[in-house]
Amino acid sequence: MNLSIIKEKVKNLKRIVPVAILGATCIAAVSAITFLSKTYYITSDEETVRVTALMGNNTESILNLAGISLEENDQVIREDNEDNILIKVNRAMVVSVSVDNDVKETIMHNGTVADALADLNISISDIDVVEPSLDTVLEDDIKINITRWYNINFSDNGETKTVAVPEGDVQSTLEYLQCPGLDEDDIINCDFTDMIDEDFSIVIDRVSYEEFSEVETIPYKKTTQNTSDLYQGETKLLVSGKDGERQLIKKKTIVNGEVVETEILSSEVTVDSIDEVTLVGTKQKTVTIPLSSKYSYTVTDGPGTFRDHNGNWVSYSKSMSGSCTAYYEPAGSLCSTGRTVGYGNVAVNPNIIPYGTRMYVVSADGSIVYGYATAADTGGALMAGLGLLDLYFPSESACVNFGRRNMIVYILD
Repeated sequence: MNLSIIKEKVKNLKRIVPVAILGATCIAAVSAITFLSKTYYITSDEETVRVTALMGNNTESILNLAGISLEENDQVIREDNEDNILIKVNRAMVVSVSVDNDVKETIMHNGTVADALADLNISISDIDVVEPSLDTVLEDDIKINITRWYNINFSDNGETKTVAVPEGDVQSTLEYLQCPGLDEDDIINCDFTDMIDEDFSIVIDRVSYEEFSEVETIPYKKTTQNTSDLYQGETKLLVSGKDGERQLIKKKTIVNGEVVETEILSSEVTVDSIDEVTLVGTKQKTVTIPLSSKYSYTVTDGPGTFRDHNGNWVSYSKSMSGSCTAYYEPAGSLCSTGRTVGYGNVAVNPNIIPYGTRMYVVSADGSIVYGYATAADTGGALMAGLGLLDLYFPSESACVNFGRRNMIVYILD
């Protein structure tokens, strides 16, 4: 081979070697880059984007490379695996809950209505109504409304029951229950603006009034009138009694179908009553009873009064009138009853006036007053019917002076 050819080959070889070295270097660089890069799977807004980038890039740079921008409160979750890196972007959602006359808000990134209520610590009962339903998946600006329901006691027109009603005031509750409207006289135990809650009570008393007329009997009165034309114990009907009548206008107060009060609005007498009048006898019966063939006495039954010598009015049970005598016994002598003789202890026939009887003795004209006396003694003349009383006097001269006289004897017992 000639020298010129050899030089040419050497020259060409010099050109090839740098190129080969450059190529090897590029291949090595590419291999290094490939070794240092990772595949990123980015999920956002329900779409997944694949991006390959150097492992050194931070999450924000990867999201920028994928053209995904973050907004305030968005949530980023990154999971680094051996072969890839998963990045999940959960967009922030504003959740609004209307409950208990208030609006509460929270930021959620996923979940259901039930999750949002749990995040806000809102509890619900079995009868509360949640719209939309608890299993509804959240979305941005979702509006959740909770209607509370309560078990209340409801009484209308005397009928009581327990009912479940939605939250609200008394007025809206009555409308929900389709309760008939209240009349002016009806009574409700609460205000229409009161807010209901569990075990709240609504009591409605239906009140009505009814006017009616009625004829009432006026009973006649029974009266008496004394008369001396009849003896004591005798009566006589003078005027027959007759009932009268009055026209009444009355008003009933009816509560829940039952009459609780009846009042009289007006009263007018249409027929006067006539009182019954009965005559009652005051005339005392006087009976003459013989003591013997020569003497007798009279008895006037019935009570009465007299004025004694001291001016006092004294009541008596009956009076007697008959011949009376006088007697004397020395001081210290004993009566037949064992009493000591003395003024006021008089002798009697005990078959006519029993021993111990109290009496008052006076003449018919009142000119002679023996006074108060007690039946304490007896004598043969009295037992023989020769007088009604034998009055004790403290001296024989007094006895002579008295002699025998007709006297009135008032029996006090």
